[in-house]
Amino acid sequence: MWGPMMTESSFIKALPDHLNAEIVSGTVTNIQEAVQWLSYTYLYIRMLRNSLAYGINTRQRMEDPLLLDLCVASGAVVLLPLLLFGVD
Repeated sequence: MWGPMMTESSFIKALPDHLNAEIVSGTVTNIQEAVQWLSYTYLYIRMLRNSLAYGINTRQRMEDPLLLDLCVASGAVVLLPLLLFGVD
């Protein structure tokens, strides 16, 4: 890559499919593990560094600097409709 422009992640479009694969493989079994798994992705790193590109405004970022609430909410949105595990 040449120049100052960073490539943003498009992983969010495929997040439900990839997270479901992690659930099926047994890597992710609850919301906490889903958040931890998401925190290892390039998407998460880019969300931290360029929040506005992902629709996260300054107020949201100040209230949740590590975006943990957003990750939990995103994981729940993906996982709960699949009914693959219960909520504690």
